[in-house]
Amino acid sequence: MAEPAREPILPASYPLFEGSTVLVVEDQGDSLDMMRQMLEALGIRVLAAEDGRQALTLLEEEAPDLILCDLLMPRVDGFTLVERLRSDPHRRATPAIAVSGLGYDSDYQRTWAAGFDGHLVKPIDIDTVIETLRRYLPPGGRRASRRSDARAPGRKTGRARK
Repeated sequence: MAEPAREPILPASYPLFEGSTVLVVEDQGDSLDMMRQMLEALGIRVLAAEDGRQALTLLEEEAPDLILCDLLMPRVDGFTLVERLRSDPHRRATPAIAVSGLGYDSDYQRTWAAGFDGHLVKPIDIDTVIETLRRYLPPGGRRASRRSDARAPGRKTGRARK
């Protein structure tokens, strides 16, 4: 007897995010691949950088709608990347979300103080990714002109800047 067909985890198309570009900055290859697969499955164009230095180079040519950034990386870490992002008049409004295994209250405070718009704790799942994208990506990839101060539902799924 054949197994019944399973429902796909994601719809074939997720039009809310089509036309959006997300830069993922992650030095761990497996984590980078997982994020890329999740985002591409949602119809998002993904730019990838293995550290903050590579991300800064990409940002000279590209204008992503959102940045998902690991914190602890070699060469240029996530804190330095977001500091440079916020000091650039052309890039300062780009939402940047910290994606890290660090999840204590002091870690959230540190990322907010550094200029991140939100903080997701690894491992993250597709529901958390979709919730974050809905909060920070306007339909069709048209980024808002200023940073969002929306609140996230809680620590497990992430927190937005207060």
